Amino acid sequence: MIVNKKIIVFIIFTFVYLSAAAQIEIAPHTYLVYFTDKNNTEYSIYRPEEFLSEKAIQRRLRFKIPICSTDLPVSKKYIDALRNLGFSVLSVSKWLNCAAIYCKDVEKLKEIQKLSFISNTQISPEKDKECYFDETSTPHEELPKSKGKNMSALDYGASAEQVKMLNGHYLHNLGFRGEGVRIAVLDAGFYNVDKSAAFDSVWTNNQIIVHRDFVEDKKLSFNTSNHGARVFSILAGNVSGKLVGSAPKAEYMLLRTEKSETEYRVEEIYWGEAAEFADSLGADIITTSLGYSEFDEADQNYNYSQMDGKTALISQCAEMAFAKGILVVSSAGNEGKLDWKYITAPADAENVLSVGAIDRDSVRTGFSSFGPSADGRIKPNVVALGLSTACWSGHDYLSHANGTSFSCPVVAGLAACLWQAHPNLTNRQIKTAIERSADNFLAPDTLVGHGVPDFKLAYNQPDTAKTILLPYSNVLNVYPNPFSKYVNIEVYSEIEQEISVELYDLLGNKHSSVNFHSMYRSYNRVLIDNINSLQDGIYIVRIKTDNFYYQEKVLKM
Repeated sequence: MIVNKKIIVFIIFTFVYLSAAAQIEIAPHTYLVYFTDKNNTEYSIYRPEEFLSEKAIQRRLRFKIPICSTDLPVSKKYIDALRNLGFSVLSVSKWLNCAAIYCKDVEKLKEIQKLSFISNTQISPEKDKECYFDETSTPHEELPKSKGKNMSALDYGASAEQVKMLNGHYLHNLGFRGEGVRIAVLDAGFYNVDKSAAFDSVWTNNQIIVHRDFVEDKKLSFNTSNHGARVFSILAGNVSGKLVGSAPKAEYMLLRTEKSETEYRVEEIYWGEAAEFADSLGADIITTSLGYSEFDEADQNYNYSQMDGKTALISQCAEMAFAKGILVVSSAGNEGKLDWKYITAPADAENVLSVGAIDRDSVRTGFSSFGPSADGRIKPNVVALGLSTACWSGHDYLSHANGTSFSCPVVAGLAACLWQAHPNLTNRQIKTAIERSADNFLAPDTLVGHGVPDFKLAYNQPDTAKTILLPYSNVLNVYPNPFSKYVNIEVYSEIEQEISVELYDLLGNKHSSVNFHSMYRSYNRVLIDNINSLQDGIYIVRIKTDNFYYQEKVLKM
């Protein structure tokens, strides 16, 4: 790619959270050190082909995402200086501009304070970073929405219900099975994925483009945790009549970031480095069935107030991945019956599509973590089957598993199929289409969020889902009916306008009136309360605008 092009300077905000000291302990004898800048890096944002793959660059062009300093690798000179002092460098994050180092000698850590490029103060936020956008390169051609093609139905076997309850088979039958979409799976290990019969086809078709271990900093060996193998099978498993994954034709990166024997914050840095790696190789989706809140050492624990999408290291990295155009899908957590109770990181991040768990009757499972985020946002975002989810064990047999770890990949895989069908949609639009297609979208809660997605609906109306073909105003729901103490009215408005909601008895007497201003293309929920003293009987709810009138009978009892 030729990059002698026009430069655009953007003002961006990069949030970097640092301690007052030069290092933070994130595991026994393991410390996080932040760098002051990237001034000495040998790379340049004007030569992105040196540190980003063509696919990663094309994603940025496609969605008009500038290449910024956060894309630049950490200065090799800084890393070499740490090694020359005798520190082992375990992991490096370019997004957070920091490194995890190992050192048993606490006194030796004082030498870090003397390095001019190590930050000793908190920086938040940094402004006026120069970013580069290559406007004069060959423009990305907008791809038409694929109409799909009728294909023979897949024989899902035990996995039929988890796919069909989300109408995922509708996409599969049209030929949208994830082809051309690149999914990074960040997990604890992928035991026997190189040998298991469930993955024969992905190896034969070269769908696994890379596998790497960020815990041991080496090429992935397939002899660690079985957890990632089961997660991966829900995405890519393909044993006709027994199990078919939610995205059997997608491309995959298998990235180990979790050391299952212990739990320390350093794993968040491993996760961040793996997410950066996935971004640089052009990942479209990151799916992760991991969550962090409490650790082996209590002083590393987060508290619920920190589940704000900004505090946890892994959540910061997940937000950065989203800013790079990647859809991040995460398990919500299995803390529903535990003292913690709530979602875990990175599910708390604002732009992460967090997935809770339901059973085969679409009822929330007891273990599925509660929302909201600490700052009050709807979490989980959606739910899928997470009780007795069909998967393939690394020991090479069909099994079933419980947990949001296993509802998450169902959604992530179908998101890939949806994106294959609508390649011009951004990650935000894909996320929104999935949420808006869900059965609880109009009344989201802290148990199931927006509810169970409907990928047929998301496919047919991806930009607007339930808003399509509605008139300027439309009454979507009046409930409960019968009522005792209050009535909810849900109104969709295509335009900005004044709306009046009134409650009358059959003699024409008005008992309540609410007037409100609706914004453009908005859903509105109006509560009529203080009516529990009304006599039992039939009443009329009337909704009026300048060009719309609607009324519905409701029963008080």
